[in-house]
Amino acid sequence: MRAKRLLQVGSLASVPQFVDFATRFARTIILSRLLLPNEFGIAVAITVVVTIAELISDIGIEKFLMSRPRGDDRAALAGAHVMTLVRGIALAAVIYAAAPAIAAIFGTGENGAAFRWCAAIMLVRSLAHLQVAQAQRDFNYGPQAATMLTARFVALAVVFPAVALWPDYRAMGASLIVDAAVYAAMSHGLARSRYSLVIGDRRILRELFSYGLPLTFSGMLWAANSQADRAIVSHWIGLEALALYAVIFNLATVPVTVIYSILNLLGMSLLARTHEAAELRAKAYLALIWVHAVAAAAFAVGTAALLDLLVPLIYGKSYVVPPLTQPLIALIVWMRLNRGGPNTLMLFGQDTKPLMLGNLVLAVGLVLAVLLLPLFPRLETMLACLLIGETLSLVFFLYVARNVTTASNGAVVGQLGWSFAPVALAGAAAALFSPDEWWWRILVLGVGALVAGAQALVGIRHHLLRNGLLAAPGPEAVATGAQ
Repeated sequence: MRAKRLLQVGSLASVPQFVDFATRFARTIILSRLLLPNEFGIAVAITVVVTIAELISDIGIEKFLMSRPRGDDRAALAGAHVMTLVRGIALAAVIYAAAPAIAAIFGTGENGAAFRWCAAIMLVRSLAHLQVAQAQRDFNYGPQAATMLTARFVALAVVFPAVALWPDYRAMGASLIVDAAVYAAMSHGLARSRYSLVIGDRRILRELFSYGLPLTFSGMLWAANSQADRAIVSHWIGLEALALYAVIFNLATVPVTVIYSILNLLGMSLLARTHEAAELRAKAYLALIWVHAVAAAAFAVGTAALLDLLVPLIYGKSYVVPPLTQPLIALIVWMRLNRGGPNTLMLFGQDTKPLMLGNLVLAVGLVLAVLLLPLFPRLETMLACLLIGETLSLVFFLYVARNVTTASNGAVVGQLGWSFAPVALAGAAAALFSPDEWWWRILVLGVGALVAGAQALVGIRHHLLRNGLLAAPGPEAVATGAQ
């Protein structure tokens, strides 16, 4: 694959992810300004429950489909559809029954009905056709892109009518249900194969369970780390604090999820070209480390310099970023983005057990927060604890990846060190200097742009133009050679 072609498919993979972020971001802004803080807090809680439900039941179905041989496509799709539907029905039943208890956890026991919206959302999501996701294995991102874009735009469009009809948390529930319904309908319309629930090969189900079971435990742990913190904040500090915490984290970490998703998708497709060639696999891993490091440096520096300005500007003057929040969140997002390289390597190699263990390590931060937040009920306490867990998790993932690839450890550490330097400078400046002084913001943004830009240019030359990775044979070429 030539560099020009990679940039083309990269754009097609990236645009839907950015639109996904933009529409969700816009919905959050609209609701934060139109709803009372208490109602907005409940709306945030609904999204937390949906996200946790997705994570704790995630068995990596889409990644499993992308990693399967083409001869298994029909059987793999049928098995994946069965598992997705069973999962959706089970989640809907559990959430519907547990809605009062969920409301009590969030400190809003009188609003148990609010969380029954989540049951309907999970059920509708389980009806999607997964062939549009499977097609991405061959850099064919068009069907998935069209499906996602249509669903997100329609879901955003119904926010204002929903608020006019229900000026409370139900506006969020209505938007999420519409999103799920449109996505499911579009996926069936664009799929190139018939939707099937017939299991003709039980071997596929066994392999799906083997692949996905560690991811289920990993998802439970990740749900605890990425979403349970909101429940803890709500319980110990209150719903209004949850609203502030949510808008800060949305602005700082939702783009991280978008970047992570784009790079993970491209990384899976890139690794699919290396097959069993250890040298090419090592080059692909180093390329993933490089691109994640560049993205992490650029985004984390911007977070450290601008977060306290953007939050009240976007969400309103009621939301003020507390002291020390910027450097802590900048370091958190840097750690998260840099986990992407080893994560993608393990997902493609179907080595999912380390992902579970890595999220167990990540949970150290959550345990610390549970212990310390009652004593020091401030958002900075939660962020400091999360940063400890993020750091330990990144170290663990890099250690595991070192044992499964021949990539140079020095090259990995060098890329990460190059990326971390401007982030450390930006975090120190945000902690030491007054928010009213502009000179340090301009300085750290300039230094960050220079350092990240230099790393990007050097990496483009080495990883995309000189090391032969893009010229690696695709699966068809490998099959021909084997014959």
